[in-house]
Amino acid sequence: MTGWEEYTIIKDDPQFLRKIKRCSDVELSYYTGLLGIGGFAAYVGISNVAAPKQGQVVYISAAAGGVGQLAGQFSTTQ
Repeated sequence: MTGWEEYTIIKDDPQFLRKIKRCSDVELSYYTGLLGIGGFAAYVGISNVAAPKQGQVVYISAAAGGVGQLAGQFSTTQ
């Protein structure tokens, strides 16, 4: 995509970019984890794909990563 930088000039079609609507009570850093694509992937993986039932054991083999860590948290709320 663009790499690690402060400013970027996007010359291609910016369809893959999305502007974050800034809420006063939500930190911008939350959009890189829980409210970002990692949080979305973890939520869909647990709620739609795995869909654990009450009393079942959930094993997440990659729970050390960002998505796996959130999936583990989401699985405790099911």
